[in-house]
Amino acid sequence: MKNILAFAVGLIFSCSSARAQDITALEKIGAVVSFTRSETAVRLSCQDNSQIQITVLAPDLIRIRASFAKPVPAKDHSWAIAKERWETPRWHLAESADAITISTDEVEAIVYRSPLLIEFRDARTHELINADQQPMTYDAKGTLASMMFDPKAGTFVAAAKKLGFDEHFYGLGEKAARLDKRRGSFVNWNSDTPGYTEGKDPIYQTIPFYIGLERGRAYGIFFDNSYRSYFNFGQNSQERVWFGAEGGEMNYYFFYGPSLKKILSRYTELTGKMPMPPMWALGNQQSRWSYYPETMVEQVVREYRQRDLPLDVIHLDIDYMNGYRVFTWNTKRFPNPKELTEKLAKQGVKVVTIVDPGVKYQPARSEQTEDKGSPELGSQDDH
Repeated sequence: MKNILAFAVGLIFSCSSARAQDITALEKIGAVVSFTRSETAVRLSCQDNSQIQITVLAPDLIRIRASFAKPVPAKDHSWAIAKERWETPRWHLAESADAITISTDEVEAIVYRSPLLIEFRDARTHELINADQQPMTYDAKGTLASMMFDPKAGTFVAAAKKLGFDEHFYGLGEKAARLDKRRGSFVNWNSDTPGYTEGKDPIYQTIPFYIGLERGRAYGIFFDNSYRSYFNFGQNSQERVWFGAEGGEMNYYFFYGPSLKKILSRYTELTGKMPMPPMWALGNQQSRWSYYPETMVEQVVREYRQRDLPLDVIHLDIDYMNGYRVFTWNTKRFPNPKELTEKLAKQGVKVVTIVDPGVKYQPARSEQTEDKGSPELGSQDDH
């Protein structure tokens, strides 16, 4: 009985690991059988009833949207995209027996018909920038491996790219990893992870955008998918880089530089640029978990001023709260918050307080009392 249980546990673990790491066994999109062209895009129809839409947004920006075993949905909306209307650049379409080529003044997208592989080249030099290592894949059969992660998840989708011999990868938001993500594997699923150490993944913030750099030439890929997603930069194979998600569409944007600055400029144009913050927010900010009571806060500011060090902001973590409840103050530690903030403001220091997105339950009978509460019910962010 123990052997059977051990085998079952091992099977579940291996299946879920395979789901996260191995995409070669998934169903591959069918070969191209026909295509249609519009003013801004080319739509490809495949043998397995899948469709791919390739949209030219800018000379250096091309969108790839795939729908497996069914037409591309008419509904097309993303909360991540700030700019939806683009002035269509000059582009051309060329067809041969083996491939369909979409070219702008800066980049070429070549779609090979069978198997369906997409590669991107520099339009001026025709040098390869990025290429599919295998056709885009999806979990068509709903295998046991696909059920081990989340029964509520949709169809797993993935795209694999060739791994360059000296290619390096940067991005994905907050990751407790080295700057260069080559040979790493990451999960994108925002998580409150206090006290994390190097290698812990995922943590607080995840952004499904990365930059590939090889021989001084860069490109970017933004995978616009809100499901739990995976990025594997050659950890399990020296041949491929892949990204995928537990549901949603295979929908990604390809940016061509070749400079990093140019890619980031175009990426922020697509997804939006933050407004310019106030001048004080650009200054030196002091934060930790946590400063209390208010005399300690004043002492920290005093030390900065006495040492002639710049200080524009001091942060207060959850210990300023009453029982770790948002929108409250611990009146023993901070008897007069208004007076404190005004006093520090005269010294040129702003006070920023943490506010958690969750509201802790307050029993009616202890509504007016202060208690120590439990930080586990609040946030333990270590800023």
